[in-house]
Amino acid sequence: MVDRARLHATNASLIIMGDFNDLETDEIERHTSLSQIVKEPTRESAILDKILTDLNEDFCDPQISTPIASSDHNVVTVLPCLLPPPRKSTRTSHRPFRESSVRAFGQWVQQMDWSIIGDFDANDMASEFNDLINTKFRQYFELVTVKRRLDDEPWMNDEIRRTLNGHVQRLIDNAKDSFYQRKVEHLKKSEPGKWHQQIRHLAGIRKKQLNLSSDGRSDIDIANELNTHFAAICSSLPPLDRGALSAFLPAPSPPPVIDRRRVYKRLCGISTAKACHPNDPPSRLLKEFAYELSEPLTTLFNLCLSQGCFPDIWKHASISAIPKTNPVTSYDQLRPISITPTLARIFEGFLADWIMSSIRPFVDHRQFGNLRGSSVTHYLVSLLDTIHRGLDKGGTLANLCVVDFSKAFDHVNHTIVMNKLIDLGVDHSIIPTICSFLSNRAQTVRYHGKSSQQQAITCGVPQGIRLGPVLFLVLINDAALESDNRWKYVDDLTIVEVLKKTHPSELQSQLDSLIQWCKDSTCLDIRDHKQPLCKHRASSEESS
Repeated sequence: MVDRARLHATNASLIIMGDFNDLETDEIERHTSLSQIVKEPTRESAILDKILTDLNEDFCDPQISTPIASSDHNVVTVLPCLLPPPRKSTRTSHRPFRESSVRAFGQWVQQMDWSIIGDFDANDMASEFNDLINTKFRQYFELVTVKRRLDDEPWMNDEIRRTLNGHVQRLIDNAKDSFYQRKVEHLKKSEPGKWHQQIRHLAGIRKKQLNLSSDGRSDIDIANELNTHFAAICSSLPPLDRGALSAFLPAPSPPPVIDRRRVYKRLCGISTAKACHPNDPPSRLLKEFAYELSEPLTTLFNLCLSQGCFPDIWKHASISAIPKTNPVTSYDQLRPISITPTLARIFEGFLADWIMSSIRPFVDHRQFGNLRGSSVTHYLVSLLDTIHRGLDKGGTLANLCVVDFSKAFDHVNHTIVMNKLIDLGVDHSIIPTICSFLSNRAQTVRYHGKSSQQQAITCGVPQGIRLGPVLFLVLINDAALESDNRWKYVDDLTIVEVLKKTHPSELQSQLDSLIQWCKDSTCLDIRDHKQPLCKHRASSEESS
């Protein structure tokens, strides 16, 4: 009977109830996937009145009450437990860029006398500039709070919610068209990225949010645990020891001077689509008033260079945890990406350019990552060309070892990387500023909109910033130099050995040298849970 009912209506659910007397229902439950939900006696000490259903999770536990009239069976009452959830709403606040607000802010910034914020201490000036811009932003751009239900579409408005009648579908269609024409259509040519973002929003395509097992913990508790985990990795090595650095002072020449035109160009190049640091002035504001703000920022950047200071307010990173795998079962499967202040990234850009101009002639010619004019395609073409050329000779095989450094960016020793920078001939006048950049760094983690407590870090370079990849390139520059056939791409290293089948392999000795280099020169560890070695033979023979 059950099978016949399910065959007739495949999506139907079943409820079978009644007085089963002494009929056992175990076999019925086992073969039909139904559950008997009455657990208390219904007549004396026996359960005679039963309910079999595949909706057991949708009903509350049955309530047993006294018999009615002359019946000797108790009354069984079952109520559904799935009630329609209340529609949740949220209130979001933002400061829209209205034309009147932009005009008022522009009048202020054009008349501003920037000398009042002082130019004696880079830390104080950076902090005062940040506070002043944020204060004026709040003054001229009115805070607007919008109430929105979580399941509302972006084009939903109060008129549609109030008009629940036969015209609602027409209103919705008109609202969709109007929303697209007013806020989306013009972006297709001017800002394709934002256009695609709005189209995904209209289509209901949401970016998946990181959700970790809470076990009763709040979002702030999870954020603090994540930060403790990440900070422990980035505090496993001692902080920068300036006393252990090679002599670099006094510098033979003063630090370079940044002109206002270059600062203006960098401000104009700010991407308003990228995530901002929580304490940042709006990136759109910095870009909109690039000309006016370039004057005080040029003074600030040059003051930082002359004092060898990277302002403390710029050394605080907000961490976003990005999953490496899905699902995430441990914190080790998360990659910390640092979001630093916009002005810090601009200043880092100047430092990174100067470093690269100094070290470019000395960079390992087998390095294909973090270099202008090279890519992973160049890396793979060069690697495969060497292997195929060797195998074409016949009677040869190729041993390929892929080395992956564990937590490479998090285990950068600041003292070691600074000594390597000095040895490579980086302008000594900017060394104090880079040292300041690496010292006294701190981070917080954001999870579901909640921020953890701040924690200090003593080693590593943040991922997602301008200087991080450059400093790591310096650190790994002299790795595996004794291996002629080596390929590097950021933190990945590949060593290839092509030899006659009758010749002994020297690959192990090269790997031993690499391990010793890790211990002596970098404090990096080689990841050991991946399959590192492959052998390739000529195509006419078996490959493994």
